[in-house]
Amino acid sequence: MHSMTNRTAVPETCSELHAPTVVVLLLLTLSILTAIALWPRGPFYILAVAPGLTQIELFDVLERAGGRFVADGPTRWTAFVYSDASDFAARARVSGAFFTLQSPILSICREPS
Repeated sequence: MHSMTNRTAVPETCSELHAPTVVVLLLLTLSILTAIALWPRGPFYILAVAPGLTQIELFDVLERAGGRFVADGPTRWTAFVYSDASDFAARARVSGAFFTLQSPILSICREPS
């Protein structure tokens, strides 16, 4: 018979072994889901310029990016906009937008005018 003298130490519970792995996988999953949720896709966006800029400056950014105004946002430096260009979010950022987010609610409720 063989003796079992070559055994390695086994943690008493599975949670001791997997806790760091579970935390890393959870953070990775949340990061991926957040990126998917926030990645602009679709024709309607919430466009924001840097806080403190005027609505005129927001319209300048929108014009340079090739979008169309749909409605005022909650502040003078935000607006709901429309663009059917697939690279609108990137063009808006290059044109000076602070951020662009997809606005799926407007996609459901409104058609571009």
